[in-house]
Amino acid sequence: MDDCLNEIIPQMIDLSSNKVCMIGIYGLGGIGKTTIAKVVYNRIAPLFMITSFISNVREDSKSRGLLHLQKQLLHEILPSRKNFISNVDEGIHMIQDRLCFKNVLLILDDVNTLDQLEALAGDRNWFSLGSRIIVTTRDRHLLDVHKMDAFYEVKKVDHKKAIELFKDYETLSNSMVCCVDGLPLGLKVLGRFLFGKTILEWERTEAIEGILFDLSIPKCKRIDITTKSFEMITRLRLLKIYWAHESTSMREDNKVKLSKDFEFPSHELRYLYWHGYPLESLLSSFYAEDLVELDMCYNSLKQLWVSYEPLEKLNTIRVSFSQHLMEIPDFSIRAPNLEKLILDGCSSLLEVHPFIGRLKKIIVLNLKNCKKFSSFLSIIDMEVLKILNFAGCSELKKFPDIQCNMEHLLELYLSSTTIEEFSSSIGRHIIGLVLLDLNRPIAEECWEPAKGTPFSFQIQDKNLMFKIIPRNHAEHFRECEQT
Repeated sequence: MDDCLNEIIPQMIDLSSNKVCMIGIYGLGGIGKTTIAKVVYNRIAPLFMITSFISNVREDSKSRGLLHLQKQLLHEILPSRKNFISNVDEGIHMIQDRLCFKNVLLILDDVNTLDQLEALAGDRNWFSLGSRIIVTTRDRHLLDVHKMDAFYEVKKVDHKKAIELFKDYETLSNSMVCCVDGLPLGLKVLGRFLFGKTILEWERTEAIEGILFDLSIPKCKRIDITTKSFEMITRLRLLKIYWAHESTSMREDNKVKLSKDFEFPSHELRYLYWHGYPLESLLSSFYAEDLVELDMCYNSLKQLWVSYEPLEKLNTIRVSFSQHLMEIPDFSIRAPNLEKLILDGCSSLLEVHPFIGRLKKIIVLNLKNCKKFSSFLSIIDMEVLKILNFAGCSELKKFPDIQCNMEHLLELYLSSTTIEEFSSSIGRHIIGLVLLDLNRPIAEECWEPAKGTPFSFQIQDKNLMFKIIPRNHAEHFRECEQT
């Protein structure tokens, strides 16, 4: 830390200069940017007439808005003045008006968008001579665009220095430093956790049960996940690889490289969340008998499991927007406890196995916008199904044959399909429906209710959304909505 400060203060914050100076501090999340900014602030604040440290700009901007941040800044610099502003433009003018006559030290911590800078420190002419504006961010490009006067990159602690933080435990120290990849925040957390503990307790720490890997943080172009990197993690139960700040470009530019011979060392995995999974099928070595939830949206999968291992604990499969996925295997025997099967946006999906209709515990089945999906033969055992979504399945021409009582089905989505035929038994089996979303008329005789069935049927114009309304819920659905 002292080395960083000795470099930043003399070279970047030249207090002898009378110019307005903007300084950018950037680096990975958790690497120590905020800590450095706080120490700098505490050391040089007495030299300025007005000081303000605005923390958590990214989070507060998202949750409370730019106007809130402007009001916070105005309150901190002149708490006794009335600072009434109703929009961001008014805030900009008032900040300029209040700050242009006094030298200011302003810290903007964790900035992630240009509009935040423009709202809080848009230009040097906002500030009096001698002012210093320090911005911390993960994004160096943001600092370039705003034309900072100086930049400082906070780098990882080198291996040798990191080891010094773990004296007397050299072998395990090496393991811990590799585990957090030199990130100071990770070293700090591990150091606090392990302080005063025995070697045996350190070794137990290696039994990591959960890993969360945010792909939006690293600035590297490629991330290689290898068997070796997981070889010590033999009790892994949760693995989440995701984008905290998701965008289409991130999904298209998949940074993760995974070798086909990769092997999970753990046979205890319960939850796998991997958006952007790069391979065409799940690894043959993947042990999934204890898996409860599989969430792998925006992946490169063409098929799911190749093996036939039982998946009796599996509760949820979510593989939305799997653009290359073409078929869904039979889960009726392998995964008898499956409750949610989410396939929306799988634009290449042609079929699901006919026995999917035998899933007795399925509650949600979503095939929305599976544009090539054309056939779902029959619903045999789906008696507890609550939501069935075929909306956007433009090749689906026939509604499945229903062979069981579906009294729990509440919502049925059929808009933008080409369904031309409904079984005459549909009204007898679907008796608890609250909502039917359909973009065209349906013959009333196709929906012949069983005797005593408590719903009313509304035939509407083709431009309206249809609703089947149980009489005892009619007060909640007075009118059909425009689609």
